[in-house]
Amino acid sequence: MRSFFTILLVLGGTGFIGTGRLPQIQGQAPVSVIHAGFAQMDITPDTAAAKVYIAGFGSNRVATGVHDPLFARAIVLEQPGGKKIGIVSVDLVGFFHDFTLETRKLVPELDYLVICSTHNHNGPDTLGLWGPGFGRSGVDKAYVRSIQKRIPNLIKEAMGNKVPCKLVAAKASAPELLRDGRLPDIKHDDLVVLRFDDAKSGKPHGFLLQWNNHPETVDSDGTLITADFPTPALETISKSLGCKGIYLTGTVGGLMTTIGVKVKDKSGKELPLKTFETMNRLGELLGEKALVALKEAQNVPFSQLEYKSKIVHFPVENRGYQAFFKLGVFNRKAFVETTKGQFESIQPSDAGDRKFWMQSEVGWIGLGDAEFFLVPGEIYPELVLGKFQDPVEPGADFPDAPLEKSLFSMSKAKWKMTVGLANDEVGYIIPKRQWDEKAPFCYGREKSQYGEINSLGNETAPRLSEAFQELFAK
Repeated sequence: MRSFFTILLVLGGTGFIGTGRLPQIQGQAPVSVIHAGFAQMDITPDTAAAKVYIAGFGSNRVATGVHDPLFARAIVLEQPGGKKIGIVSVDLVGFFHDFTLETRKLVPELDYLVICSTHNHNGPDTLGLWGPGFGRSGVDKAYVRSIQKRIPNLIKEAMGNKVPCKLVAAKASAPELLRDGRLPDIKHDDLVVLRFDDAKSGKPHGFLLQWNNHPETVDSDGTLITADFPTPALETISKSLGCKGIYLTGTVGGLMTTIGVKVKDKSGKELPLKTFETMNRLGELLGEKALVALKEAQNVPFSQLEYKSKIVHFPVENRGYQAFFKLGVFNRKAFVETTKGQFESIQPSDAGDRKFWMQSEVGWIGLGDAEFFLVPGEIYPELVLGKFQDPVEPGADFPDAPLEKSLFSMSKAKWKMTVGLANDEVGYIIPKRQWDEKAPFCYGREKSQYGEINSLGNETAPRLSEAFQELFAK
């Protein structure tokens, strides 16, 4: 996420876990099947009817038209006699946790609903940070409400086309399709693709693509609404498989970006940067990588569909975010700690000198050997993969801070995926040892690298890691 001060805040949830048994196909050995359904709906704003402030970079960037539509895509997973889980991914910069909590009330037929975003940097402001000027929200509340009201119909459509499916998975590395915009150069460059094959016909019924990159190819100069590379990536796969899919953004902190990534067209000619042609080609190449990987896809056995979630509180140390609370830019609740570990919601103007906190949620979904880590923000690869720089770079503000336990080290599953901006957007989640706000700066720089200005603070990563450990200890 980019802009002068970028993003965040958060709110509740509850802890869940669900189990159930899968059916056995008559006359065969037990096989792993899950009922899965897919759906999508157009959520493109009308740029002619009202002024649309574009999110992701600086303020007062007004849309002049639409290059390609934005979508909300859904997958519903159900274990007969067990749990129903829905995941909705929107081609937007993100939603706060309040939005997720309110939307869940509209779909009581689900045991658990996840709302995540692709973190698109050329869609409308849905968080409040990119309006006409500093401290002025760019959110069109009517547009946001319209999406919320339509999500139940999206879920119903996905539930209506559920069929028993056999799940296969594949993975590929694509370091050439992303760039790390912050030192140290640590990339999460694996894509994971899940294909849900109709258990009766054997034909692909739908797919899920998970990749770790910012959709911001046309950079900050663009004024046309676009969903960026996820759309051509999904279209490339859909054309080959003959079914719908969903895209999930993963580990994008650090900063994983498409800006500056050079690609060639099919004739071998290098394409110019910051163009829709490059954007489309990036998506095509990503989709082609997934299709090649699927040629070696492996079965994903599982016995039950599971999910868990847990409330987590983050201190708001960022003074810019504190100001946005008080100005009413952030349309969400603030919290204060009343006694250790106990929090209550307050009006920001009533906080006085007390520390602000945000309430958010971490989560996990298990499909046997395929797992999703639901992260409420833009997490750095180090915190997912455990690839911390060692020794610590001279100049780091907290060189002796304990290393956070990485997410993927908490699981032995073969197909592990992060889902970033899941159920909330709390900004960059930076390893504490990498925190670098004070001089002397790391890597001999004259000023701090980009990141801290759009983070809640240096305690976010440790608290997130601890929350996941507690979640898995249940």
